Amino acid sequence: MLRFLFHVFFPRNDKSGRAHWVAQRVSACALLPLYGWLLLSALPMAGKLHYNELLAWMGEPFNAVMIVLLIYFSMRHMALGMEVIIDDYIAHPTLNRIALLVMRWSTLLLALSVLTASAKIIFFPSFSL
Repeated sequence: MLRFLFHVFFPRNDKSGRAHWVAQRVSACALLPLYGWLLLSALPMAGKLHYNELLAWMGEPFNAVMIVLLIYFSMRHMALGMEVIIDDYIAHPTLNRIALLVMRWSTLLLALSVLTASAKIIFFPSFSL
């Protein structure tokens, strides 16, 4: 599992950029239905749900899986986009590597913290707030 996460957030460097381009398009295509689901399922509930009802909604298995997928693909897409920005605008090789490392590790920490918070809400709703 750790090896998988490492390769997801630190892909091997191919000089053509094809794998990066494909990964960016795949993550964008995955985000379209996920955000569509979020809008269609959460918009009718906006302002009508109390906190405990929202926890119950997030605790439903289908919604929990969709939330985890949304978080994963959002973080992955963000990391891919930031990598392009860093490669385009930081020309110095050492600064480029440092910026990429900081971005990747901060993205990984952000993803883990959001997934941990979501897991706490999904699996242990009585312990939230």
